[in-house]
Amino acid sequence: MRTESFSMSARDRRFRERFRSRGEHLAREMTRNHIMLALADAVPVAHVQQVLGFSRMVIWHTRWACAAQGLDHALYAV
Repeated sequence: MRTESFSMSARDRRFRERFRSRGEHLAREMTRNHIMLALADAVPVAHVQQVLGFSRMVIWHTRWACAAQGLDHALYAV
């Protein structure tokens, strides 16, 4: 399985972990958050697809939005 590089700062990772564990969020925001955390942990896209049940396009689009506009944009605006 191919793994593509994706990274986030320690500060961003802490925010994502807290985001996942508290508050009410839209399902779309939680989906994107899970994708970004999995990619930051170098989980292969095929494995993310299988475990989280998202299409390859959703994963790639989330990664692209994060690279182009930043983590917050990828989480809330895509």
